[in-house]
Amino acid sequence: MFRKFADKLVSIREKLSAKPQQDGLSDIDNKARLASLIAFVAEVIPETVIFCNQAPWVKGKDDLALTGLIRMLTDSITYPLATALIMSKKGDPQLEYGQLSMLSCKDLTCDIDDELDHQYHLLSRIASDMQWYKPDEPCIVDLSKSPVLVFPWEKCRLRNALINYGTERNPWREDPLNHHAQLYLPMGVCFVDNGKHSGFTGVIKRQGQLVFSPESPHEIVDVSKLYDYIAFDGENYIFTEQDRVIGKAKNFEIGCIFEIGRLMRDLIQCRS
Repeated sequence: MFRKFADKLVSIREKLSAKPQQDGLSDIDNKARLASLIAFVAEVIPETVIFCNQAPWVKGKDDLALTGLIRMLTDSITYPLATALIMSKKGDPQLEYGQLSMLSCKDLTCDIDDELDHQYHLLSRIASDMQWYKPDEPCIVDLSKSPVLVFPWEKCRLRNALINYGTERNPWREDPLNHHAQLYLPMGVCFVDNGKHSGFTGVIKRQGQLVFSPESPHEIVDVSKLYDYIAFDGENYIFTEQDRVIGKAKNFEIGCIFEIGRLMRDLIQCRS
């Protein structure tokens, strides 16, 4: 099994090397950027942490390499929103990130063709294949280093959170009545959908933890089954069984994270 995974990584590198190399991100399109990213991750992933169903993660030689790369992507999504919010006059700009989830059924099918949905029942299929559950044992999302997506939306609330949370007198603590999040597997990205301003404060101050347990309000979402028939090509989500476009991606970086998850899923299967 691991040999098949290794052969797949070699194939990725060969396809990338066959393309003409260009200098600078401005000179290449998103499909080429995605290919470069996946080829790079393919060299890192065999030695790093892999999230899976059986345990919060399985440790390899380096438990920060891959999570650090994914955090780089999540930060590149979260920080522009916060920067725009702080610099805005009204304080609550209606940016596309503000309504963006980690990877919802709606995100994947935002522009789905009615005929495609009718023929292949994609909406119901995707919804049923995204497995939501509570962990059997507690696992921890460390806001100081875990990949986290959290989108503050109101300037006054963000200001108050930055002043009052994560201080010497008031260290950052999880509030089970306020904070709610999902941990997306296999990529290991935490999406905070409530308690966004204090959650963002924990991320930028590198403080705090969210504890996922059977009793907590948080949930785990495993999207591994989607890789059997959905792919991101750098621009669109593709229904691979028919090689047809499902819809244009709302966000390039989230599509990249989705494809990194595919490599993680493949390696989990090889190790199991």
